[in-house]
Amino acid sequence: TFVSKIAIENKTIEKYQLNKIVLPVENCRNIGKKDLIHNDKTPNIEVNPENYEVKVDGKGRLRLPTDLLRQIPEETNTKYVINKGLDNCLRLYPITQWNTITDEMNKKLNWFQSKEREFLRYFYQAASQVDLDSNDRVLIPKRLTDAVGIKDEVVILAFGDVIEIWNSEVYYSSVAKEPENFAQMADEIWAK
Repeated sequence: TFVSKIAIENKTIEKYQLNKIVLPVENCRNIGKKDLIHNDKTPNIEVNPENYEVKVDGKGRLRLPTDLLRQIPEETNTKYVINKGLDNCLRLYPITQWNTITDEMNKKLNWFQSKEREFLRYFYQAASQVDLDSNDRVLIPKRLTDAVGIKDEVVILAFGDVIEIWNSEVYYSSVAKEPENFAQMADEIWAK
């Protein structure tokens, strides 16, 4: 049986009078989902590319489109994390996807490097767990709606495993003008 090192040092486990060998657990800080070879239950989330125009009510609740919800595996479609996206939008993560991404970030980034520490702080500071209610709505925290200027009409942009929530005006103005170097961008990205 494995227990924490502190439990052994403090002799906390002695009160349980275990008849098994008890050892301190070690080197488990970097264990992620891929290391759990007998647990492959993380669903692959793939969403068909789609834009949804949706209204946010006066309380900041956003009803997720039924078509979008159908594409998210049932066992993971009630708990989400919403966070500020890398652009002027919000990003909605099914909880399993959030856990996978944050596990990967925590493995790759180093809290002892100032630039990486600053990124991690900024990334996590806006994140909020939200639950889908019985009407398929999530409550967007006011600080997030304020941060990206969401008032009442939004565009939900879903592609691959990405779900972005945009202020309608901001989204349509950002995609109205095609970048001058769009063809060059495609060459560079697809040439990798």
